[in-house]
Amino acid sequence: MSYIFIDVEAARRCALLLRAQAEKLQLLLGDAPDARVEAFFRKLGGLADDLSKVTEAYAAEDERLKEIHLTTGEGGRLMNG
Repeated sequence: MSYIFIDVEAARRCALLLRAQAEKLQLLLGDAPDARVEAFFRKLGGLADDLSKVTEAYAAEDERLKEIHLTTGEGGRLMNG
């Protein structure tokens, strides 16, 4: 059972960040065909690392909330109103 709901504002900020990174990548690619592919994979790897960090932060918070639920029963009370 997951206790985390997606924060819409955080998702919007993420979308803006990805859009900005895509624009930077487009500028970085320029006219060099071989360098373009290499730069794409480097940038993609960086984005994957960033996403991983955020995912781990959400996972840690989910575990914290799960622990609260198991020790106090607060999660069930909140879910039932």
